[in-house]
Amino acid sequence: MSDPTRYRSEDEDSARWLDFPFREGDIVISTRSKSGTTWMQMICALLILRTPDLPAPLAESSPWLDWLIVPRDEVYARLAAQEHRRFIKTHTPS
Repeated sequence: MSDPTRYRSEDEDSARWLDFPFREGDIVISTRSKSGTTWMQMICALLILRTPDLPAPLAESSPWLDWLIVPRDEVYARLAAQEHRRFIKTHTPS
């Protein structure tokens, strides 16, 4: 089996997924940029949390894992601390 295709740009890198510890029930929101990703994140938040009053800003509740601006370990730690079903944003093709 070959290694997965790596997608990189100046602000994102799909390699950040390689060691990600998935949990059963995780949802990966994979959309093209500028195609309604935030809408999809909010729909998932409403379905999972059952309230429009989010416990944290949407970008924290559903982080963009491959975005290089936030250190990978910080994103992993934030996701590890979540007790609800996790929903994670990416623009990496699925």
